[in-house]
Amino acid sequence: MRRGGEFQSTGKTDRFLNPDILSETRCSVWRLTVSQPRRNFTYVKVIKISIDEKTGKFTDSFGNIAVLAPKNINRTTFPIFTMKKKVQSPSSIKTYKQCPRKYYYAYIMGLEQPHNIHTLRGNIAHSVLEHFFDIDTSFMTMDDYGPHLKLIMQQLLLKEWQQNKPKLDKLELTQDKQMHYFEETLMMLFNWLELFCRKLENKAGNFQERFKQLTPMRELMFVSENYHAKGIIDAIEQNGDGTVRLMDYKTSASENLNEHLLQLGIYSLLYLDKHGVMPKQVGVYFLKGKEACIEVDEELIEMAKKEIAHIHSVTQTQDINHYPKSPSPLCKYSTGQCPFYDVCRPYEKS
Repeated sequence: MRRGGEFQSTGKTDRFLNPDILSETRCSVWRLTVSQPRRNFTYVKVIKISIDEKTGKFTDSFGNIAVLAPKNINRTTFPIFTMKKKVQSPSSIKTYKQCPRKYYYAYIMGLEQPHNIHTLRGNIAHSVLEHFFDIDTSFMTMDDYGPHLKLIMQQLLLKEWQQNKPKLDKLELTQDKQMHYFEETLMMLFNWLELFCRKLENKAGNFQERFKQLTPMRELMFVSENYHAKGIIDAIEQNGDGTVRLMDYKTSASENLNEHLLQLGIYSLLYLDKHGVMPKQVGVYFLKGKEACIEVDEELIEMAKKEIAHIHSVTQTQDINHYPKSPSPLCKYSTGQCPFYDVCRPYEKS
């Protein structure tokens, strides 16, 4: 509403604007496109522009935002809404690098991203491994722990699978397909368990003492105000020398660690920002294969800083034209398609 000659947003917005990412600054000139009259207010699309005082030409378009404003609004000095620096994550940065338009739909418009079998079963596997370390081990010994752990792992997966049954059913997979993915996920978890048991054998003490030594901190959220970045680290492991190793779980077929260096670098930076010391190592448990890790160094940290700074610099507008389409085989593939394929129509000109 208008008070004291100034425009103030009612706080109501349409789906193109998330009020959580707004802050107020001031601007002297607006261009208003009026639509959808509502009682004493008019829904307007606002584009910040500047005017060359000599030529009268409009320049420097800011982008479309939707707010409520009085019907008979005059051109004067109003507060303007600009986007705050968003808190970026490895996922959001990876999305932008893959396709800026996909980033726009996901993180600017906030469109829902339906699950597919790969993301859903990935979430299930992560949950199983998180809860695995909470199990009761009091009845196990070094002589009989193997069969017990395999049975418990299977029970944990079955529980998580059943809890996600409504989401799985929405995918409209055949029973054979669902069973295939269940069994494949179980084999991944057994593969990880085999590696865990080998580490267990190399520890000292009784079973409970060894299990405790290998129990990591799990699913911890790190948020950096300095870098406006965040990330959830799957497992933070203590090495025997008191140093730390950060590990992530991956269910993908590829075991190329280089594909995940950005994510691992950001995790290392977040840990450094919080604790003031770099983790010694960072890596991935490839659940279909082996584990892989690298030493954390300044080069990895600087790469993460650079990528975070870049994503902030290119995502300060809500104008869709600043987020071009990047058509690729990831738009549509044999087992699915991008969640925004239908709205984006990647192979049609904008």
